[in-house]
Amino acid sequence: MQTNQQLTLAKMGCGTWAWGNRLLWGYNETMDQELQKVFNLCVANGVTLFDTGDSCGTGRLNGRSEMLLGQFFLAYTGTNQNNICIATQLAANPWRGRVNQ
Repeated sequence: MQTNQQLTLAKMGCGTWAWGNRLLWGYNETMDQELQKVFNLCVANGVTLFDTGDSCGTGRLNGRSEMLLGQFFLAYTGTNQNNICIATQLAANPWRGRVNQ
């Protein structure tokens, strides 16, 4: 993105913490088709900002919501397709960045 470009975001976004979080939200992979429908419905209705992060998912599902958003984004072909924005962040967990890792 060039610095002289204007970024316009949706007035409402969709948080995806539960998309991959088995521990707190009971997620399992059988929900993925339903989550694709949720993504499609959001985007079609103008909710084009999706918030995620590397810790949105637990255990072996770490980062699952980011992977799902990538898949859903590539599969979506409807209204507002060019307005989709995915915001992510990195959790500064204490076990990251240790020597010899």
